[in-house]
Amino acid sequence: MLVIVSFKRIYFFKKWTSWQKITLYSALVYSITVVWLTFYPAGMAFFAGSYKTIKYFGNVAYNLVALKYFDGGFVENVLMTVPAGVYLRLAKPKLSSVQLIGWALLPGLAIECCQFISDMAVNLQRVVDIDDLCANTLGVLLGFVLLQLLEHTSLKKLIIKLSLAN
Repeated sequence: MLVIVSFKRIYFFKKWTSWQKITLYSALVYSITVVWLTFYPAGMAFFAGSYKTIKYFGNVAYNLVALKYFDGGFVENVLMTVPAGVYLRLAKPKLSSVQLIGWALLPGLAIECCQFISDMAVNLQRVVDIDDLCANTLGVLLGFVLLQLLEHTSLKKLIIKLSLAN
C-alpha cells in the first residue's frame, strides 16, 4: 500500500511526459516486485544453500557477520537492486558521492528492517542479513553507474527522455 500511495503522490505531483510516465509505471511494477520478493516466505533461492552461522532474536533469524560467506543469494540481491540504481539516476542524476551512498543504502535498510518487523509479527521465516544490505547497496551503486556510463553512448537521447529530473 505504501508503494502505491507514494506512486500516486509522485504521479500527480507534476505534469509528466509520456516517456517519464513509462519510467514511473515501470518503477511502480519494479517496486511491487521487490516488495513481493522481500516478503515471499519460502525464499527465492536460485543458487545452492548457504553455510552462514545464523543467530536468533526471538523467532527472527539474523546474520551480522558481513561478507564472511559468499553465496548465490548475494548475487541475487545485487541483481534485484540494480534497477533501483537506474531509477535513482533517472530521478536524481546530480548526487555527490556521500548522497549516492546514502541513497544506495536505503533500499537494503528498508528491506531488512521490514523483514525484521514482519518476522517478529508473523514469523515469515526470513533471515535479516547484513550481507543482503551490502549486496543491495552494491546493486544500487552498480545500476547508477551503469546508467551513468550509458549516458555516453547512443542511448543518451532515450535516457534524457526517460529522466524524471527534467
